[in-house]
Amino acid sequence: APSEPPRGGSADPDPDGFCVLEAPKTPEPAAPRVRWLAPGPLRVLPGHFGVPRGERDRLRPPPGLPPPCARLVLRDLSLTWALFGGRDFGPGPAQHR
Repeated sequence: APSEPPRGGSADPDPDGFCVLEAPKTPEPAAPRVRWLAPGPLRVLPGHFGVPRGERDRLRPPPGLPPPCARLVLRDLSLTWALFGGRDFGPGPAQHR
């Protein structure tokens, strides 16, 4: 008997297990827009962050922290920071699909 296609998908699914249902049209690239999400203007408080006094060993913890209970050394660390654009904070409530 022929195998049935997966429910909700096509008869020829992607080998990774994904079925592409629809490819939305991408809008023309536009200049980034910044939307202010906080109420009122930005307040800058002078002296909010202290200025470090002289040079200090950046590998040592700041004064006032308790001593560590374990030590971990990382070598060959690779960091990926992904920034995404979207409409997470849209003007209306989220629409569930």
